[in-house]
Amino acid sequence: MDNPDDCVVGTGDKTYTAYHAYFPSQTLETEPRFGSLDDLRSLVASAHNRGIRVLVDLVANHVYETASEWTEHGSDGWFNPKGICKEQGWEPAETCWFESYMPDLDHRNDEVVEHMTEVALYWLREADLDGFRIDAAKHMHRNFFYTLRHKVSDRITRHADQPLWMVGETFTGGWGGGSGTEEALIASYIGPELLDGQFDFTLYWPLRDALALESQPLSWLGEVLVGTYAYYGPDALMSSFLGNHDLPRFISL
Repeated sequence: MDNPDDCVVGTGDKTYTAYHAYFPSQTLETEPRFGSLDDLRSLVASAHNRGIRVLVDLVANHVYETASEWTEHGSDGWFNPKGICKEQGWEPAETCWFESYMPDLDHRNDEVVEHMTEVALYWLREADLDGFRIDAAKHMHRNFFYTLRHKVSDRITRHADQPLWMVGETFTGGWGGGSGTEEALIASYIGPELLDGQFDFTLYWPLRDALALESQPLSWLGEVLVGTYAYYGPDALMSSFLGNHDLPRFISL
């Protein structure tokens, strides 16, 4: 999605350019510094010709302050009352704003859910995508996921011979042995009417500790691997990773 052209102040009071796609300013337009919609279509088609599936990051929790969703509906009940997450200890997760210039959509509002799921369907159709990595899952009410899953099933997958995957991103701590709050939070968004799986943060921290920091033995990591597979089940599409843009890079650790 198109992002603002200017720079904004963010974490650590540093100034950031804003073409990373996490500040949606026009939800139905491409970021020109990445390319056009035709460029995206060409990329996906080339990937498909090579047997590669393409998922894109979907930002549906918030918009940038210049987005029409905010300028036209800022006083219509489309957004949660302003309260900055880091100033509130990141609670409540579903209603706090990431930054003062990132209005947080209220997914308890049916109009918001209808609009944002239609935005998602637009990108799936227009670019022939194979699914989403849905950003900031725990910051959105499950209304959004239920509605998006229903629309995807009704309008796309039941007419197709290929699956479409929806994987969430829910930043949590490490594995709690199968009875921890972190794995319970991740699992609460997974199911046939919700997400196919999530980024496996509960496995990330053990991977880091055992392989990068060497603060835990490999035998312990093996126990965690077996435990997480049993906990989430064989149908959950869990995404293992060694690091991402929110964390120190593995090679640095």
